[in-house]
Amino acid sequence: MFTFCFVTLVALIFFFLPKELADIYLNKNSVTYPLILHLAAVLFSIVAVNRFLDGFRNVITGAVRGLLDARYPMLLSLILIWLVGIPLSIVTGK
Repeated sequence: MFTFCFVTLVALIFFFLPKELADIYLNKNSVTYPLILHLAAVLFSIVAVNRFLDGFRNVITGAVRGLLDARYPMLLSLILIWLVGIPLSIVTGK
């Protein structure tokens, strides 16, 4: 339960405070500041969803492993990471 709450908190921070997080690293006097800030906000929203879903997957996988079942977590990881995550990364990274 603690992990789920923590992951939710981190996801909410990424989702609702992208400007504050980006301002830590960006130069406000730069000409490209608005463009980079917009791009950072979009990427932080994607990261928020990713953090939430990945944290949820890790909690569920740990619970199933605690029941001494390692087969389904392995299959779930293979499907989600190799068959969904990597092709999706390739498509969206182009």
